[in-house]
Amino acid sequence: MTLQYNNKINSDAKRKVAVITGSSKGIGKAIAFAFAKSLEYSAIVINSRKLDEAEQVAEQIKKGTSCESVAVRGDVSHENDCIRLIEETVDKFQRVDVLINNAAIQKDIPFTETTLKDWYNIISVDLTGPFICSREAVKQMQ
Repeated sequence: MTLQYNNKINSDAKRKVAVITGSSKGIGKAIAFAFAKSLEYSAIVINSRKLDEAEQVAEQIKKGTSCESVAVRGDVSHENDCIRLIEETVDKFQRVDVLINNAAIQKDIPFTETTLKDWYNIISVDLTGPFICSREAVKQMQ
């Protein structure tokens, strides 16, 4: 199937599939919409810890662009959620071309009051999650 946009012809087979973590709001949501509107992507996977928020964004993308979109609930601080995010993407779209590790947290507390529990939570979301998501996505990109 060939689609024509603004006198530019794109083959569905050549358009990319992107997974964007933490994409139900803020920067992640903006990235998702920019990708969907770019005509370079056939599908955008929206990820959030809150499924209802992710589903709303996926629906907005489908209604407002020619891009397919699905929501996948998952907390990137959990290895199984990261693995499932990539597996569900491949099950639905047969590939992953782009991964944006956008999910992140920050604690607005003084450094001297940061507990070890706070620290481990930040490290889990901001470092370990992107490592696991990247590890799993790269397996599909080979």
